[in-house]
Amino acid sequence: MTEVIQSADIEQALCDWLSTKLAAYGRSVHVGTLIPNPRPGEFVRVLLVGGQRQRGSRVIDTQTVALEAWAAAEGAACSLALLLEALSLSMPDQDVTGLTVYRVDEFAGPANLPDPESTQSRYTMTLSFTTRASAVEEES
Repeated sequence: MTEVIQSADIEQALCDWLSTKLAAYGRSVHVGTLIPNPRPGEFVRVLLVGGQRQRGSRVIDTQTVALEAWAAAEGAACSLALLLEALSLSMPDQDVTGLTVYRVDEFAGPANLPDPESTQSRYTMTLSFTTRASAVEEES
């Protein structure tokens, strides 16, 4: 029987890890995959936007993620985004909530993209995270 290999839940791993790391750097903000309701003054959204398995490998996976930093003022959103970028680029060779991250590549660094609905300041970036997928055990 062929082994079933599943990608890591990169969204949850990033939410957990970034929340802890941001707090360690004095930015205790909500980190999640949805826009909170009600909206806090600052928050981070993590969105899986695609990815692919590495050619020739069933276990090396590259997942592309958009990170959004939201704040009441443009300068605060920029500052939060720059910290997110720095933390993300520091991930290789660290334990990220039990996930092995081999590489982080930046497709697009922090860009000023205010939310058109709320007019809240938002910076967004796109990165890819190369991780190890793992076998899924069949339940008997």
